[in-house]
Amino acid sequence: MWTADVCSNHFWALIEQSLQVSTAKDERVAFLKARLAQESTENIAAIMVCLDDHKERLNTWDMYGAFWYLFQVGSMDSFSAFQSWLVGLGRSKYESLAAGADNVTELSEIRGILEARTATEARDPRGVTLFELREPDFSELDSLVYHAYIRSGGKEDALDDLYAVAEVAYSAVQPVGEEWDISDIDEVRRRLPRTYEYMTRLRQRYRPTEA
Repeated sequence: MWTADVCSNHFWALIEQSLQVSTAKDERVAFLKARLAQESTENIAAIMVCLDDHKERLNTWDMYGAFWYLFQVGSMDSFSAFQSWLVGLGRSKYESLAAGADNVTELSEIRGILEARTATEARDPRGVTLFELREPDFSELDSLVYHAYIRSGGKEDALDDLYAVAEVAYSAVQPVGEEWDISDIDEVRRRLPRTYEYMTRLRQRYRPTEA
């Protein structure tokens, strides 16, 4: 059954083990599917709650604002997939992000994606969307845990009680915290100063020079 200990130990052990196997998404998915097939229905349910519990800590307006500002993507589905991707980076990096959304551009994985996109846009005036390059998306993590639960004999209607006991939102949608206009550049600069400064420097670096 769900306990805080499961979240702090067993869940993160699975994530870290998958990272040791490979950084490639498809290989990590295959590993996690195989590992979850060995777990009991109760343990898989607990892992599902743990995943949503950790995503809930990232589901803030500040993180949503950072996601929008960096990637110009605003759908809730994409933001949820981004949260899963951040969880998938491992416990240490996750904890730094849960401590504050403005830490997001400290991650080498984030910088690698942003630099690739910005360099491509500088070469091609038509530009390129982030998702045409490398996606900060690990929505497969959510689906593989859910399907492992169902395959093990778990029942959908049993999840409501489990999430209620754990005091975790099931499939949370709207960000929490103080709502603000994420399209307002002055608000971004005020609330996420390091994120704003990083992107300003990055765009200046790749700004086309006049002949």
